[in-house]
Amino acid sequence: MTANICMGGVSHVIQLPDGVGMGAVTGQINGAAYGRPIGDPVDLGDGKMSFESFHYFLDRDGSIILTKDKGIAKLDERSGLTLVEVEYTLEKATGRFEGYTGSWVGCGTMDSRSDTPKGAFRFEGNLSK
Repeated sequence: MTANICMGGVSHVIQLPDGVGMGAVTGQINGAAYGRPIGDPVDLGDGKMSFESFHYFLDRDGSIILTKDKGIAKLDERSGLTLVEVEYTLEKATGRFEGYTGSWVGCGTMDSRSDTPKGAFRFEGNLSK
C-alpha cells in the first residue's frame, strides 16, 4: 500500500545579502525554511536564470526535510518582481517524513526593489512511500 503526503502550503520569505533565504511556512509543513544557493545562476537568455539550491524545512513537530532544488527565475520588467519556480526534491527526512521520496513545486514572486528582498510562494505536489 502506498502512502502519500500532499505538500501543499505557502511560505513568506526574506533574502539576506549573501543569497540565503529564510521563511515562515504553513500547510503540510508548519514551521520554517532555510535555503541557500548552490553555485552561480546560469543565464538562459530572454531574462531567465536557472539556479540550484538546497533547503531545510523544519516542522513544529520536530520533523525535518532536506531538499536539493532546481529553479528558474525571470524578472518581470513591468512590475519589477522576480517570478520564481522551484522544484524541491527530497534528499533526506526525519520524523513523519522519514521514508518518503519525491518532489514538489513552489511558485511565487520575490520583490528585490528594497535592501531586503521578500516574497511569497505557494507549494503543491506529493511525497510517497
